[in-house]
Amino acid sequence: MTVMLPIDAILQHYALSEYTPVRLIRESADNAVYVVGEQEKEILRIGKRLATHDVAFEYEALTHLAKRGIPVARILKTKTGATEITVE
Repeated sequence: MTVMLPIDAILQHYALSEYTPVRLIRESADNAVYVVGEQEKEILRIGKRLATHDVAFEYEALTHLAKRGIPVARILKTKTGATEITVE
């Protein structure tokens, strides 16, 4: 069973220039998407049902496309270099 952490607890894993304001822009059965910050905005997507291998695949696909000059969203790694955090 997945337990949702408060946004602040999730954000502490990332080295952001701004941690507020946090604004929910979309929520579905699969994801919640937030805008974090005011001057240097970041997008935070909280996957509700994604398996770790799906996140890894998405990261590799986006990295592959970016290396070929295709403009894609970048995945911000955590302070420890991880591409995702898991909450159980």
